[in-house]
Amino acid sequence: MDEYTKQLVNDTICMWLTAFPDLLKGTAQLAASKTPKSEHLSAKIRANSERLLAAWELVAPLVDDWANSSIKDWALLIQSSRAQILDLLSSRILTKYTAGSSTTLPPRAPTFLHLPDDILWQIASHVRDQPTQCSMSLVSRAWHAAALPRLWTYISIRHPNYDTVCTRLFKLAITLRSNPQLGILIREFECQTRSPEDLDPDDEDPEVMEDEPTSKRLVHDFALSKMVRSLMTNVEALHIQIEPLHMYDGFFDVSAGRQKSLRHLDFGSSMIDDTAIQRIAQCCPNLEEIFLRDCEDITSAGFLLLVRSCRKIRRIGINGCEKIGDESVVALVERCQQLEAIALGYRQNLTDASISCLARKAKNIQALLLDGRDTLSEAPLLELLNNSGPNIRTLDISFCDITDRFVLQIAEKCHRLESLSLNGCKEELSDVGIRRIMETCSRLRVLALEDNEGLSEELLGDVFRRFGEDVPSITREFRYFRKWLR
Repeated sequence: MDEYTKQLVNDTICMWLTAFPDLLKGTAQLAASKTPKSEHLSAKIRANSERLLAAWELVAPLVDDWANSSIKDWALLIQSSRAQILDLLSSRILTKYTAGSSTTLPPRAPTFLHLPDDILWQIASHVRDQPTQCSMSLVSRAWHAAALPRLWTYISIRHPNYDTVCTRLFKLAITLRSNPQLGILIREFECQTRSPEDLDPDDEDPEVMEDEPTSKRLVHDFALSKMVRSLMTNVEALHIQIEPLHMYDGFFDVSAGRQKSLRHLDFGSSMIDDTAIQRIAQCCPNLEEIFLRDCEDITSAGFLLLVRSCRKIRRIGINGCEKIGDESVVALVERCQQLEAIALGYRQNLTDASISCLARKAKNIQALLLDGRDTLSEAPLLELLNNSGPNIRTLDISFCDITDRFVLQIAEKCHRLESLSLNGCKEELSDVGIRRIMETCSRLRVLALEDNEGLSEELLGDVFRRFGEDVPSITREFRYFRKWLR
C-alpha cells in the first residue's frame, strides 16, 4: 500500500472502532424507548451510519485483496458491521420517531441568545470571515441556524499535493454524506492542486503526484469526486484545477444526469481536454460562464461541441488556448447571442476575422480582453467600438497595432468605461489620447499603460497619482466569480 492508502484505511478503521459501539448502544436505547430524546438520537444514529458507510465505500476500492492483506481481521469485522448497519437503516427502529414525538421541554425565559430569527439573520449577513461564523454557529441552535448557511456557501480545497487534496475531499465526502443538508447549502466549490500562492515561482511544472495512478486509485478517485459532486445538489459555481486529469471524470459524470443548477465553471491553466469538454456540454445546459484560460489540450472540435450545447453562455475566457482559432470564435459569437464578456488571444494566432465577427454580431459586449501579440490590426477594433462602445465597461487591448486614433475613439464612445489596459502598444500611442480618456471617462478606476515608450514621464506620473501604482489585474476585474455570491 502507498502512504495515502495506508492513511485512509487506518482512519477508516479507527472511525469504525470508535463509532460502531455507540451505534449499537443507541439502537438498543431506541428499541427499549429509554430516552426522552428519541428523535434526536435517531437522527444522530442515521448520520453516523451514513458516515461509516461512505468511508467504507471510498476505501474499499484501494485494497486489491482484503483477504490477504495485513488488516484482514479488521476488514472482516467491518464487513459484518456494515451488514448490521444496512439492516438498521432499513428497519423501523429509526423511522418510527417522527417530528413531535419527543418530549416537549418547558419554555425558557427570553435572553440575548433567543433573539427573533430575522434579527439573527440580519446580524449573520454582516459577518464575512469564517472563524467568526464558526464561533457564531456554536452559540445556540438559533445562532447555528443563522450562521450555518453562510459558513457552507463557499467551500475551498487548495493544496499543491494531490494526495492531500484527496484526503480533504474524503473528509468532505463523508461529512456531506452524513449531513445531506450541508450539501444543499453549498453554492460555490473550489478544488485546486496548483494553488498560485502555494507553488514555487521557479518551478514551472511541479510534481503533484509522484507516480502514475494505478487502476484501483483511478476507481477510488472517480468514486470520491463523483460522491462529492452528487452531494452538492445546488452548487452553481465550480473552480476545478486538478492534476492528474482523471479526477475530472467524477465531477462531470454523464450517468449522474444533467446538472441544471451549474452556471459557472473555472478550469484556468488546467489539463482539461476535449473529453471533459464533451461531458460538460452534455451535463450543463444552463452554463453561463466558463474560463478555459491556457487549457492547451482543448481543440476547436471540442470547443464547437460546447458552444452548440451551451447557448446561454454570457462570459467566456479562452485566451491562451492554442488550438482554438477563428472558426471557434465565430461559432461562439453566432450561437451564444447573450455574450457579454470574452477574453481571447495570446498564442491563438487569431486574425481580424474573429474581431470583425464580434463587432458585427456581439451587440451586448461589456468586457473584452484581447492579447493580440501584434497579429491584429486596428480596423476591426474601431468597428467594434463604433457598434458596442457605449456598453463596454472593461477593455484590455494589449500588444495590438493601435494608434491614437483608436484611443480617441475610446474617449468618444466608451463613457461607461471602468477598467482599461493598453499595455505593449510600443511607440504608437502619445499623451493626447490618454489625457482625453482621463477627461471624458469619469467612471474609470483602472488604467494600465505598461511598455508604451511613446508616453511621457509627466503623463505616467499623472496616471500614478490618480490610479495608484498597484493597478489591479484587469483579468480579475473581468472575472465574475466571487462577486455574484458576495
